[in-house]
Formats: sequence, C-alpha cells, structure tokens
Amino acid sequence: MKNLKIFIYLTILYLGYVLYLTKNKSPVMDESYDQEKNLKSYSTPPLSNHKNNEKKDSGKLQFKKVERKKQRPSSAKKDKLESNIKTPQLTLMKLSDDFIPMTEKGELIVPHVFIDGPHVLVHGDILITDLDTFNEKRMDEGLLILPKPRKWPNGIIPYEFASDLYTMDEVRRSIEYINKNTSVRLKKRENEKAYLYFKNGLNNCYSYLGYQGKKQDISLSRSCKQPHILHEIMHALGFFHEQNRSIRDEFLEVNWKNIDEKYHLNFKKIHPKAMLDPKEDFDFESILLYPPYAFALVHGEHTMIKVNGELYEGNRTGTLSEGDISRIKKVYGTSEKIE
Repeated sequence: MKNLKIFIYLTILYLGYVLYLTKNKSPVMDESYDQEKNLKSYSTPPLSNHKNNEKKDSGKLQFKKVERKKQRPSSAKKDKLESNIKTPQLTLMKLSDDFIPMTEKGELIVPHVFIDGPHVLVHGDILITDLDTFNEKRMDEGLLILPKPRKWPNGIIPYEFASDLYTMDEVRRSIEYINKNTSVRLKKRENEKAYLYFKNGLNNCYSYLGYQGKKQDISLSRSCKQPHILHEIMHALGFFHEQNRSIRDEFLEVNWKNIDEKYHLNFKKIHPKAMLDPKEDFDFESILLYPPYAFALVHGEHTMIKVNGELYEGNRTGTLSEGDISRIKKVYGTSEKIE
C-alpha cells in the first residue's frame, strides 16, 4: 500500500512537470524547430579558404568562387548563378564572433546548411536553394552567400496554391489575416513571374527570405498551422528571426551550452545592415522570436532567457504582434500607397 502511494505521488509530480512545460511553450512550438535535428547537415568551405570577393547583388543565392588567377568569362551554358561572377573582391565587415559574418553590402556568409529532401536550409526554416543547385555549386568550393533581403515591389505579393495543398484552409486564413491587418496585400496570381507558391512539404515549414524575383516556395508539412504560416510569410516579406537582432543581448541571454554547436548560427546576431528593418525595437511578442526551449539539448532546459533571469512567454496569440505589424508598415508603407 505504501509503495502504491509513493507511485501515485511521483506520477502526479511528473504530470505536473509535463503540464508546466506545455504551458510555457508558444503557439510556434519548440518541436516545429526541433525537427531540424533529424535533417542532414553540411558545412560550407570556411572563410579562410577564400579571398575577398564582391559580386553584383542580384537578390538571388550566390556562390563566390575562389580564384587565384584572373577569371575567364563563363560559357553561355553556365548556370546564371555562376555566369556573372567577375574578378572576386569580397569586403567583409569587422564583426565579433557572436555575429554572423557578412560583407560590407549586407550579404551574410553561410557556414552551415541543413538538407531536407530537395531543400537546402539556413537559420532553421529559411530556404536558400534546391539540393541539385547546391550540390553543383559546392563542387566548385564556392563561398555560400545569402544576399540582403529585398522588398516586394509596391507591397503586392501574388500567390498560388498547389492543388493538393494539405493546409489549404490554414493558408487561406493566414492570407486573410495578413490582408486585413497589415499594409501589404497578397493577391491571387494572374501571370506574374514572381510569386509565392504554397506547396506540401515533408518536414516543418519553410520559406525563402524576401523577394526572389521568380516563383518562390513556401513549403508546409501537415503540422503547419496558422502561426507557423504567418511566421513563414514574414520571412517571405524579408524579415529575419527576432533573436538575431543586434540588440538581442540587451534583452535575452543565450544558453549556448544547451544548444548543439551546429545550431549556433540560428542564435547568432545579424548586423543591422543586413536587415530591412534595422532600427526596430526588440519584440518579445514577435511571431518571429524562437520559443525559450527551441533547439534545447536538454529537454525542459531553456536555450534563451530574459537578461533578468525570467522566462519569457513569446508569442501566445498565434498572430502577428503589434511590433510585427508596425515593422511591415515601416518597410512597405501604408495600405493607401499600395492599393
């Protein structure tokens, strides 16, 4: 009888602990980020292997190739990503190790990527290219560059659905929410060359960063709900994760010891020069802020905490925060200007 009472007591304690952890997760759940732990990873060539290069900003993925001799013109059959590479001269900013390396033009150097089927990812959920292109370019030992995000012209974003989209209703609700509450407008595609394409994905929820000037996927698994979709649309508009802000350390402390080193890039700071909204305040309620337990090595132990030692709740509404809506307006202007 005594053993039974002890068993019941321990069970209650355990259930209470599980309930506490559940209540301290935001709608953009930790598990949606932790799925990246199951993906293949690849480290790109280190900066030490490369000279300073510079390339005209096309707004697209760029691989900057090491050249010890003057580069010859590429053939007409070469991929466009390689064909306009000229004599390399890459000028890097002088930044501390807690920042992601970047060029003077606001281009981020990508030292590590993750592979999910046909997708190549950085920062947890930002698409950077397809696997075929990545494999072709990495054979050239190229330096992988993520250009500074570009805005959608006039704040108008055409979109199209895959006919078999799992999350059709969730996407429609997300689009309605964006159109009702922000100063950008998502409209059904007519014949536009550049547009968002919502399609099915195997794992997690992914998007390209900013305007790509062509068809760009937002890949959604069955588990992607409205909070996740709004998060990815924010990336498509050109916004990085909130914890990457240069002022982050004034508000959050990162528990680096509880994060696998291969995920450290997700938590490093980004210089304001690489952002569309460099002067915005830090927003604990942003839908782009990681939950406090994201990518934790030890389950139940935080990876980020307020500088005063308190846990933060993050986004609890599953919608954009006032800060998210404000920064969209500052970057894209008012709705009167784009309608």
